[in-house]
Amino acid sequence: MKPMRLQSRLAGAFLGLLLAASLAAPITTQPAARATTETVAADPLIRGVGAIGMTVSDLDRAVEFYTTVLGFEKLSEHEYAGADWERLQGVFGLRMRVAVLSLGQERVELTEYLAPRGRPIPDDMRSNDRAFQHIALIVSDMDAAYRHLRKHRVQHASSGPQRLPDWNPNAGGIEAFYFRDPDGHTLEVLAFPPGKGDLKGRLLGEVEPEKARPHTAKGASEGTRVT
Repeated sequence: MKPMRLQSRLAGAFLGLLLAASLAAPITTQPAARATTETVAADPLIRGVGAIGMTVSDLDRAVEFYTTVLGFEKLSEHEYAGADWERLQGVFGLRMRVAVLSLGQERVELTEYLAPRGRPIPDDMRSNDRAFQHIALIVSDMDAAYRHLRKHRVQHASSGPQRLPDWNPNAGGIEAFYFRDPDGHTLEVLAFPPGKGDLKGRLLGEVEPEKARPHTAKGASEGTRVT
């Protein structure tokens, strides 16, 4: 019986030490989540916006509008087809023309699907529809910009330029006007009063667009591009 009592005492002492150690150890929760958060903070997954893409019905007409009326510069144009692009776009049997334009440091990609043809923008689409999206262009003189757009007979989306009220300290004095491109995409011109806004680019020939490197889609083989 003595060996059994000794083993029992040793087992009891060992369990007591384990309990004491567990009570003394600091309590931590979800260490993996914190490590992941710290990793993302140190090395962000999303690094920036490469380009804004829009689908158009007539690429030549769209390029003419964006370069002649809005002062964009055409950087490149290519034609794409093949299985890689079909899987990427989720549109099978496609053939498309893509033009890359720049204004300042910003880029816009205009895409015309030669096949299959897509659906047009609904005539009754409004700003509160989930399909609605727009590009804002910065100008230094709203009156001059509006006269320029009227000269080129753009389609109005707003009744005219609107000035935000002064009671809003962050937005008071900002002027905005909504209009549409030939396919019905909504565009906006914005004019900031002194001390408000970041003038990243200008419109209507006030500043020459900076030369930029063409933006190309990643992950598609060169063999699928038709030039």
